[in-house]
Amino acid sequence: MMNEKNTPIIGVDMIYNLSAFITYPIGKNLFFKIGKISYELFEDESFQYIIEPYYDILDAFKDVYIPGIDIDLKQKRYFRVNMVPIFISDRTFPKTRVEANSLLNDKNINYYNPLLWLIDSNYRYTGDKLLVKSEKFYNNMKRIKNSKNIYRHILYVLQNLGNRNTLNLKGLLINELNRKDILKVYLYQYSIVEETYYKKIAKSAGRHKKEVPLLLMKEIVSLYENKIITKSEAMERLSISSESTFYRRLKEYRENDK
Repeated sequence: MMNEKNTPIIGVDMIYNLSAFITYPIGKNLFFKIGKISYELFEDESFQYIIEPYYDILDAFKDVYIPGIDIDLKQKRYFRVNMVPIFISDRTFPKTRVEANSLLNDKNINYYNPLLWLIDSNYRYTGDKLLVKSEKFYNNMKRIKNSKNIYRHILYVLQNLGNRNTLNLKGLLINELNRKDILKVYLYQYSIVEETYYKKIAKSAGRHKKEVPLLLMKEIVSLYENKIITKSEAMERLSISSESTFYRRLKEYRENDK
């Protein structure tokens, strides 16, 4: 139902606008644009916020939503006129807060604008995982390179899907029409492969370095350095199969023998 709080302002000159992306993070490297939020200020000092959900991303996730709007209505844009939307007010602070100036100064802001303060803020709202990220954040993001490694390939695809980039996967063009379905598939693959990947890392991290008796190490190093035995022979006697491990053990021995 339209009312004065959700009817867009028209016929008044806009003097300032600001926008950023409502973002859902997974881990430290994956960020998904689930919507865009904009602030517009007009010459008569009226203002409005506009929330534009990206359903091609948002609908791929279970139990992820944008607080304060009814996404089941599937509106292209949701307006909040002359009021701060719940999504913003829950994550920021009122202008009357005692330490408001200090919080603004922390971000080098000299006037109160809750959205401006929230963009790329280190503040974490405990009610959900959603963040507000700038275009600059996405442009400067470290790019994950495609790889034959299945885990890295999935990360590469998910990063591009999360950024809503147009992507060509072996002749299949990913865009707004099919992005949701492709994202669901890769999120499922990610959940499976990630678990296997981290189990492998944990298993590797749990391996104990095989200790070599000091006298044996001293003897073999002496033989190797005096060219009585070759590197391969030294590695064999130390039960080391990797050259990098051999040189690392050799370095450790020399440092401890000083």
